[in-house]
Amino acid sequence: MKLMIVDDEAPIRDYIRHCVVQAGTDWTVEASVARAAQALEQLEKQPFDLILTDITMPNIDGLELLRTVRTRWPSTDVIILTCHDDFAFARTAVKEGAVDYVLKNEVTPENMRTLLTDLAEKRVHSRQERMMQGRFDIAQYMNGILQDDQTDLLEKAAWQRIFPQGMQTAFFALVFEYDKDAIDWIARKGPSWLRNQAMFSTPEGVLVLIAGLACEENARIQRENIQTLYNAMRARVDKAIGCSSVYHNPAYIKRAILEAVADRDRGFYQGPYEGQPVPEHEFSELYLARNHALSAFQAKDYAGLREQMRTIFTFARTHQVNVIRLKRVLSFLAEMIGEQQADLARELEQCIRDAPRLDELQEGFDRAIAQLEQTREASSANIAAALAFMHQHFRENVTLQDVAGAAFLNTEYFSRRFKKEMGVNYSEYLLKLRMEEAVRLLRTTDKRVGDIASEVGIPNVSYFTSVFKKQYGMTPNESRRK
Repeated sequence: MKLMIVDDEAPIRDYIRHCVVQAGTDWTVEASVARAAQALEQLEKQPFDLILTDITMPNIDGLELLRTVRTRWPSTDVIILTCHDDFAFARTAVKEGAVDYVLKNEVTPENMRTLLTDLAEKRVHSRQERMMQGRFDIAQYMNGILQDDQTDLLEKAAWQRIFPQGMQTAFFALVFEYDKDAIDWIARKGPSWLRNQAMFSTPEGVLVLIAGLACEENARIQRENIQTLYNAMRARVDKAIGCSSVYHNPAYIKRAILEAVADRDRGFYQGPYEGQPVPEHEFSELYLARNHALSAFQAKDYAGLREQMRTIFTFARTHQVNVIRLKRVLSFLAEMIGEQQADLARELEQCIRDAPRLDELQEGFDRAIAQLEQTREASSANIAAALAFMHQHFRENVTLQDVAGAAFLNTEYFSRRFKKEMGVNYSEYLLKLRMEEAVRLLRTTDKRVGDIASEVGIPNVSYFTSVFKKQYGMTPNESRRK
């Protein structure tokens, strides 16, 4: 990083330079001047990262220099040097935008090392924050343009927000799903012929790279270079990616991106789309199939669910539905399935995110439906085991834990499954078994009501009588006389 020293006393300038050199940091003294006016001349010639300036100088003092620098070169930091240990000076300097205030008699190589190292770290963090904010702003801006059907060609002010340094070369667009290794490769080892790169992400996790091409290369070499980059990306990203042709007018940035998206869709569907664009109203068929699929799932009609999913994938393949749009539809289904089958929903969400082709995506849903069918069969077997246990042991002091254990399920899940399959709660079904046995004993034996109550698992005679009357509208003895 570049540093300039400003002080009207040459010995002090030399000593400060000595301290900077001895500090052994990444800072280099690019200029050393005696007047603030000379410092401004140097700033006109080249950028500086830091100015170390005396506060007391003839004509333009350090504070005035600070104000000018903060106004005209806001990315340049200023540290005030002074012989005065005066809090008012320090307060004014900080208020005007100085990053620090240092007494000259405290300047040593060690202190300079600490000062410059801390400032360098702050500058790095600040630069990273500005870069992240800039990328976020570009992403918001570009996503708004992509979703605006009324916008086609970008005005100069629009594309300059993406490339503030200008776009004087040919360019192309590349789209792919997030992949850290691929991003690192482009950033660190990408081809040298790329110029003015800009990358942003869409809300769906798709990355868009807009990159300029070296203008000295002819069209054939440009196409070959892009194909080489495309192949290298395919080797790193195991998902469909898309690439546009070469454009020469930055006003066509949106067209390039949409062309790359369409190319990615062709890769996802493994073939070009030869039909006409689908009118928006025809997508109602897709959303209707989605709703029917959800209803079939909730009714455990897995054959119907399979049929509706086949309709969705057939529609998508026939019309080459935008991949992002298709994945939104499928993600909605996965989210609804997750309310009852969390593990299965996570598998589906991963499949939706990672499937590079439509066939793999459809196979993932076929596997999920088969798993649902197996789960239903397994659940029925579990409930059958629970029913057998209850019929055998209802006369005993049976608990929910006992019955759920016989079904090899935890109590919470067992309770839900039992109610769903049998239409009544576990406790209601158990009481029904006991009451039916009580009626049989009352009508076929001379046993006392208290003994029958104990025999069917309800030793409290008063409670037994109350439940019996509520169930049959008569007392146990009245039932016996029937």
